[in-house]
Amino acid sequence: MRLRAGIIGASGIGLVHAKIYREIGIDVVAILSSTKLRSIELSSNYKKNLNINVKPFYIIKDFLKENLDLISICSSPKLHFKHIISSFNSNIPVFCEKPLLDISKLSSEQFFSQLNKIKNHKNRFICVNTSNTVFVESIMAYKKKKISKRLDLSFLLMDLMSI
Repeated sequence: MRLRAGIIGASGIGLVHAKIYREIGIDVVAILSSTKLRSIELSSNYKKNLNINVKPFYIIKDFLKENLDLISICSSPKLHFKHIISSFNSNIPVFCEKPLLDISKLSSEQFFSQLNKIKNHKNRFICVNTSNTVFVESIMAYKKKKISKRLDLSFLLMDLMSI
């Protein structure tokens, strides 16, 4: 039996996820977008350009009822936390695009609160895409401990999530 995937944020990088899932034998069966019209448009686009039939959703509660084995979160970073927790609450593993959390909009207290809620969730099963060559210089700086506070938070997040 093949795995069934859903994609939250189905345009942009979400299309890349759909192509890769198709190539490795995972069925993309559902997408979630911000509006009913946009989800229908994207569903049609998936069929026309990728030959993938997906059920369109714009309400996350309905999307999560779709019997999914995994979810790719490719939405705006400001929505990642909400989408991660909703997926965990439905006991569905998550593959989340970077950044995991939108730290530019959070106080350090909010950041650590959200991080701890993810880390301590009883259904936590998450992978985060951190493979991007744009960040190579930042990684090297981190290793040399010559980093800004913002980068420090980003890499601290990755360190904490690996515990």
